[in-house]
Amino acid sequence: MDSLWRRLNDEPYHVVHRIGSYPEVHGVFNAIMDWCFHRDPNIRIDTHQDNQIMQHCIVRYGFTYCGIIYLLSGDSRLAYQKQE
Repeated sequence: MDSLWRRLNDEPYHVVHRIGSYPEVHGVFNAIMDWCFHRDPNIRIDTHQDNQIMQHCIVRYGFTYCGIIYLLSGDSRLAYQKQE
């Protein structure tokens, strides 16, 4: 995983910090990611370990799990990155 993380870190990137929608609204994640990748081929995203729905969306869209990151507060997040 260490060599993968270094490879993914070589290029400039943008980060998505939050995505939210009403439970009955579908397709929001894909619409946002399509918009982001239309503008930048290298995107990072992270989510809380308990957010199973977001993890499912992230992996389904083709992101690669990179490991755990820690916020300034000490809280941990699962980190992902995708380069097109």
